[in-house]
Amino acid sequence: MTRSSSVYRFGIFELDLRSGELRKNGTRLKIQEQSIQVLALLLAHPGEPVTRDELRNQLWPADTFVDFDHSINAAIKRLREALSDDAENPRFIETLPRRGYRFIAPVTSPGGETPEIWKTHNLPQPIFYLFTFLAVIAGVAGTVWLYFARDVESRLPPVRVVPLTSLSDRTRDGSLSPDGNELAFRRDSDLPGVSGIYVKQIGSEHLLQLTSGTADGAPSWSPDGRSIAFSRYENGLHEIYVVGAIGGAERKLYSSEPSYPDLNWSRDGKFIAFSAKEPNQNTYSINLLSVENLETRKLTEPISEQQDWGPAFSPNGEELAFVRSNGALTIADIFILPAKGGTPRRLTFDKTGHS
Repeated sequence: MTRSSSVYRFGIFELDLRSGELRKNGTRLKIQEQSIQVLALLLAHPGEPVTRDELRNQLWPADTFVDFDHSINAAIKRLREALSDDAENPRFIETLPRRGYRFIAPVTSPGGETPEIWKTHNLPQPIFYLFTFLAVIAGVAGTVWLYFARDVESRLPPVRVVPLTSLSDRTRDGSLSPDGNELAFRRDSDLPGVSGIYVKQIGSEHLLQLTSGTADGAPSWSPDGRSIAFSRYENGLHEIYVVGAIGGAERKLYSSEPSYPDLNWSRDGKFIAFSAKEPNQNTYSINLLSVENLETRKLTEPISEQQDWGPAFSPNGEELAFVRSNGALTIADIFILPAKGGTPRRLTFDKTGHS
């Protein structure tokens, strides 16, 4: 069996059935064998319920005496910890109350061979070959389906766009909370004291005004959803503040020459990425601001009139994407670099202008 034919891939993770190893971005995770077996069974049936009885039969022989419920719960808990998954807001493993579990994320399955997990049941050879034959047929059917997918997509109804705000004032700089239940945005109004940063619950019209600055914008949620960072342009300066997501006193973190307002919080909550203008130059670099001690560290070294802006951390927090444009903003492409610093790698080459 080749390695590619024994590996399930989902998100930044992969499970190698041959070695029984779970990896995250190529790094092996330490996790018990029972949790690996549970994950293998869930991945073999993506999107389908896997009952607790099925898990019990997979993990223990019929004559085994063990507290099955406790052991299954413990295996699922360890698995969720390894995947950084949340039982209340799952990305991978959904709990089906009193029934079992279901793997809900997209999965790339091994191709060309029956998954090892089927073989652990010691199936008779004819039945095993039958399963193999059915797997091959399923692969052929999938290929045919993909061949005609474009024509099917052309007949699908158009995507419906649903507004998240219904104010008569202009709203922009929308930013969803980490749990996706709230929206932070900038509101521009001609009425005094109305402009500023607001938060609203998705599906509700109730608004919470966090700031009243006419030059406040670009809100960015902290990973724990408790705080919001935002930019303020005042007295010819670009300032960065933090305020509680439910209101409270503003905390000023940074002040410099005017620059791009875009902010993005690191996944560990320790840093805020932002764009800063180089002193006495027309270049803008990507920097990290420590929320704890307010120290800054430059990540990019633009040359000539290059301008780096729009920072965004990757989901695992290990990389940072940004836009690099020329002084006239007529050419812009996306670059990516390690979050700790390093040489940027260019991702796009279409030189799309920014407007």
